[in-house]
Amino acid sequence: MIALGYLTIVVYLAAEVFGLGTLLKHFFGVEASRKAIHILTFGAFPLYHYFIGPGFHLIILCGALLLFAIVSYSFKLTKTMERENRGTPGTIYYGASLLSLAILVTLVPDLYPYFGLAFLVLALGDGLAGLVGFYAKGPKIYKEKTYIGSASCLVATFGGGLLYCWLYMGITPYLLLLAIALAVTIIELLDYGLDNLAIPFLTFGLSWVLFADNVPALIATFIFAGLFLLIHIPKLMTYYGALFSSFIGAMVYYCGSWPCLLFFMGMYLLYFVIHLIKKHRNVEEDGIVEKGHKKDGFQVMANGGMCLLAAWLFAFTAHQSFVFLMMVGCIALFTDTMASDLGAFSRSLPFDFYHRKRVENGVSGGVTLLGTLGSAIFAFGAGLLLALMLQKPLYFGAIAGGIAVIGCFIDTTLGSLVQVKFKCPVCGKTVEKKTHCDVATTHASGVLWMNNDMVNFLASVACFLFGLVFLVL
Repeated sequence: MIALGYLTIVVYLAAEVFGLGTLLKHFFGVEASRKAIHILTFGAFPLYHYFIGPGFHLIILCGALLLFAIVSYSFKLTKTMERENRGTPGTIYYGASLLSLAILVTLVPDLYPYFGLAFLVLALGDGLAGLVGFYAKGPKIYKEKTYIGSASCLVATFGGGLLYCWLYMGITPYLLLLAIALAVTIIELLDYGLDNLAIPFLTFGLSWVLFADNVPALIATFIFAGLFLLIHIPKLMTYYGALFSSFIGAMVYYCGSWPCLLFFMGMYLLYFVIHLIKKHRNVEEDGIVEKGHKKDGFQVMANGGMCLLAAWLFAFTAHQSFVFLMMVGCIALFTDTMASDLGAFSRSLPFDFYHRKRVENGVSGGVTLLGTLGSAIFAFGAGLLLALMLQKPLYFGAIAGGIAVIGCFIDTTLGSLVQVKFKCPVCGKTVEKKTHCDVATTHASGVLWMNNDMVNFLASVACFLFGLVFLVL
């Protein structure tokens, strides 16, 4: 039976790749053959399940798939699977993710059904998103990914997941699969072929958690999807900025409470309102700063990474102290942003106290009276509001605000003394970018690798450590 299973799977995959794939490539092009192979590869799982079943043979099958993908990508063995212009090794990621999960379910056999679901979602959801998006075209949601492609991923993941759960598990968990489908649709937007890694791991992990009747995790998944749509659809941040911000927000709820989430969302709402006012009043930094007004993933993680770390520590330890550190991280995340954003409205240029001179708006290290006072009021006000919402003593809120202000001071100090800055040879301005006025700038001061993201990260680490010291003392 096992030998017959191996033979059947090999014949099926060979017919798919070299037979059907060749026909599709000839009549419809390589993209049709690639995506058809991507989708139909899942057919090997029902055959494996019927002839062989759970066990170490799953590792052998997935290992063979990975080896074939590596050889095909390296030597362009199968023209039906690889683009003419070699892109990212998505086919290798496809096999690598399945092999990793196969090893896990071999060690923990009870997780075997989730492997099949993850395989199905990777093949059907991701495959149809690419196929429909490529041929149907339409408005873009991110780079070359289209809204209609994402809608196809959502429908295919939800519908295919329902059919799989009914056939293999005897259940129809509509709400759980809707949450998984929403999360997968967002992750499918990942570029560089990384969606082939992320989708199966995400599907497997969420299935493991959600099918255990973890209601807070289910709510957190919907919160993640909702926040992403609210941030990314109106282009308030880059894709990765929206992705990481939404994930932090979901973790704030999961590891904190509804008040923590509402507080987090309120901070972001205030941030967006100030940016809209800046845009309306044409308050710009004249290309001074390294990045634009839309936060990207690096900026979000540099500012909010410690908040996320505290959330994870709480998830593993259930110690309430980490909720305090998580919310300190939330306040610190926005305090520095408030200082620079409010300072942009100042009528006078920022002043760098360490170098005793005026600097251009947006250049790190400079402070304004409006920005300094505004950020301090924000930090202490947010801290006191948080204490009231969480029913904590007011001094907890005052300390949280004070730590955020200290973090802002550290950020300003590092920005002035060690952050890299450049000089524009055309206009003579000090900037944070390597190009200005369409020419290359020259290194003026600071450490070359110490950009603003690194400065923000170090300041957030300092806030985290100050919070730890407060809790210990």
